Amino acid sequence: MNEKLKAVTALITVRRALTGLGGACVLFFAGSGLSADLSPYSELGPSDLAPRAKPHYEASVPQASNGYFGPVEQTSTGHFGMVMQAGSRNEATLTQQGVQQLAHITQMGYGNTAQAMQSGVVNNLDIRQTGDLNQVQALQSGARNAIDVQQMGFANTATVAQAGAIDRVTIQQFGSHNRAEVEQSVTGSNLAIRQYGDANIARVVQY
Repeated sequence: MNEKLKAVTALITVRRALTGLGGACVLFFAGSGLSADLSPYSELGPSDLAPRAKPHYEASVPQASNGYFGPVEQTSTGHFGMVMQAGSRNEATLTQQGVQQLAHITQMGYGNTAQAMQSGVVNNLDIRQTGDLNQVQALQSGARNAIDVQQMGFANTATVAQAGAIDRVTIQQFGSHNRAEVEQSVTGSNLAIRQYGDANIARVVQY
């Protein structure tokens, strides 16, 4: 089988697998050394994806059940991004630019939304949502920053915009209709927000 026919066959296999799950998965890469793990969907394994060189870019998007959208876009060098979703109608968008960004997004339940973007150098992002209609928006730049968001319950909202260097934001919300907002651009900050119950509001701004 010639290379063009192999590529077409691989594309058809992936599209059939995604259609069978009722989900949508879009991977965007720019550069060399591409890697994508689509093996949960079909008989197409990572070794069937070409070209493969040094894994400068890696993205894994396992999805189960139906009604998912999980695009991952990575440019520049040395990123790792993983989006895992289970339930229905969850949406996750991850964009990584710069050098050596690391991101994990996990959503379980119904109608959860995560939008994340990282740029800069060696930043870390971890979003975990369990329940229904929870939302996270995270924007991170700078160097060696970290965002960790965990939400369990119903209709919780977390918004984080972080720049600077060696900063860390941790948000944990358990309950319903809680809201946390963080905006900071400093150096060496370690900020934590934990909310339990319903309809709590926390807002922190640091410059």
